[in-house]
Amino acid sequence: MRAGCFAETRVIRLVNRRFVSFYYNTGGPGLGKDPAAAAFVKGKVKNTFAFYAAFTAGGEPIGVTDVYADKDNTFDFLVALLRENPDLDHFTREEEAILARAKASPSDVAARLEAGRLLEDLGRYKDADPHYRAVLAGKADPGPTADAYRGLLRMARYGRDWKAVRALCQEIESLPPARARALDLKADVAMETGYALLAEKRYAAAGELLEA
Repeated sequence: MRAGCFAETRVIRLVNRRFVSFYYNTGGPGLGKDPAAAAFVKGKVKNTFAFYAAFTAGGEPIGVTDVYADKDNTFDFLVALLRENPDLDHFTREEEAILARAKASPSDVAARLEAGRLLEDLGRYKDADPHYRAVLAGKADPGPTADAYRGLLRMARYGRDWKAVRALCQEIESLPPARARALDLKADVAMETGYALLAEKRYAAAGELLEA
């Protein structure tokens, strides 16, 4: 498995919430060579090369990525596994408490942000969206407002919804100058716009923007 996807924040946060990671090498060069692990996965995975596999606590395989899956493939794979296995995707007591606080106090900015981030971590973007937007609607202080905008931008980018990314960037850029300076999202807007340009293969425009 190439390491890039495991340096992705959303993959790290989802794995830490719902999975127990274990690295092993079934053969060839590199660290982590483990005959016991090789014996364990034998006959349970569809390839013998670089992959990410998931098992239940009882050792039953529930999914394997493609060879050399990238960060998008890996995150989507993990989210799909959870949705297909709801018994492995229930909220913890701590998570239930976070969601309960946000529901009980809809005007509590900190509670709404925490609930939004939790649901974002779990790939439940439709559920996270109202929490972030509630922060914006409540005209919160600059810090929480900026965090809410960043959450919405991340989810739009992760969902490859470049139209939504651009709409959010335009919304931020249209804010009154004093509010925009307080939020300090200029670099975020530039980066998210750069992602959109790269996805659209507008490389010259992306290069000009990102160089600046």
